[in-house]
Amino acid sequence: MNQPLAILPALLARHPHLRRAASAPPRPAGIATGNPHLDALLCWHGWPRGALTELLGVPGHGELALLAPTLIRLAHQGGQLFLVDPPHQPHAQGLQQLGIPWDRLLVVRTTRDRDPIWACEQILRSGTCAALLAWEGAGSWRLAQLLRLQSAAHAVPGPVFLCRPARAAQQPSPAALRLRLAGAATGAQLTLVKQPGPVGQQLALASSLDALARPMIHPPAPHHRPAPDGPPAAQHLPVVIRAAVPASIPTPRPEDALSNPSPPRVRSLDRLGTHPERDQKPTVQPGPVEGHVPGIPGPLSAALRAH
Repeated sequence: MNQPLAILPALLARHPHLRRAASAPPRPAGIATGNPHLDALLCWHGWPRGALTELLGVPGHGELALLAPTLIRLAHQGGQLFLVDPPHQPHAQGLQQLGIPWDRLLVVRTTRDRDPIWACEQILRSGTCAALLAWEGAGSWRLAQLLRLQSAAHAVPGPVFLCRPARAAQQPSPAALRLRLAGAATGAQLTLVKQPGPVGQQLALASSLDALARPMIHPPAPHHRPAPDGPPAAQHLPVVIRAAVPASIPTPRPEDALSNPSPPRVRSLDRLGTHPERDQKPTVQPGPVEGHVPGIPGPLSAALRAH
């Protein structure tokens, strides 16, 4: 045995955070994507759990349809699905046609560049999130923000999806998985950009980007009639939450968690302490819709109050 190998046991004994490659913990199994060909390309054999997955491409073109099998499964297991700053308002009936339970989905809207990351952190730490989809929008997320989000993602057993423009592929990211979604003559195409294994593989999807985008940007087919117990007749899902970073985080109180079985009216949470002419309490504005929202502990719950 040469000298470097001889001192290895002593190093491992002094530094318990170090591991031999063969003794590293096994990679947890992923969540099935619903596409066996895609599962076969991914080293988790599905979407990674408790880690960031980036979908790179044209915002609002294909993400929901691509993720629909996973979202359907998680929602029917009792989980809550969150969409943060989607580029278009999803159609409730279009989601129903895909099979995504519209009543298990919450839409979060923010206004400033730093608000989406904060809102995502609160959602991931709430204990109610089965899956999260967040869109980057016009502002460019910094590496430090993504690292914060990756840290928060460790707290959830489900997937965390970030939908980012294609140019983000040139920027560093802590995401465990990065996929590029692009159009092609015969349909949409996925390219594996990053994972802890082989990359560069491509997978053709049967549908075009336009077809994949319909649940997000097109109304349902004219002949489609919602079931009597189906989603509301309105074309779009309502904005349920408006979140903004507070200047100081209030201490959570037990009464902040929503336990009222009656449908609450959604409110907006304004920023704390930023306007001298206002009281230091959060400014709460009536929201546009009513609907049952599960209890979300922590600062985000202050945005959701019943009458």
